Amino acid sequence: MSESDLNYVNKILAVADSTRPYSTIYYLWAAIVLCGYVTMAYAPQWTNQYWIVTSALGFILSMLLGHAADQKLGQMDSQSGITHALHFAILLVFIFAAIFTGRGDIVLLVIALGYGLGGLHLDRSLFIVSVITLTLHTLISFNYIQSNLVVGVVLALSLAFVGWSMPSAKPKSDTV
Repeated sequence: MSESDLNYVNKILAVADSTRPYSTIYYLWAAIVLCGYVTMAYAPQWTNQYWIVTSALGFILSMLLGHAADQKLGQMDSQSGITHALHFAILLVFIFAAIFTGRGDIVLLVIALGYGLGGLHLDRSLFIVSVITLTLHTLISFNYIQSNLVVGVVLALSLAFVGWSMPSAKPKSDTV
């Protein structure tokens, strides 16, 4: 193997260790969440329609973004992507079940549980969103927070923070 081959492999491995391309998914959901809570505050009659449409579209777009990130990183094993997609598909089903059965008040609790389990099995950074979501649910339950805008801003900021805090790929060096 030549030195240029080793340099190429070194660069590929450095990029493969990165999770930065996945940060776009967190930014997407930060925007969806913020707009959703603004809708809840200022156009509550459109809330259910907003969440149903944007959750489904956001899920599909997240899968496409994740697949594109995998391609960019040279990931050949699709099992991780399938596991992530199934996890969040199940979470989406439970959220829709809560909404359609008139239990919208537990959606944040369901999301906190879903992100907590995701933090355990998929990506540790999901714990941050889980803890913040559970805290918001608790504060709402005890009437410490009554503004949807506060909830939306805090959730959006937590998602954006997780996306921002992901490591980026930096080749270790040009020589081995």
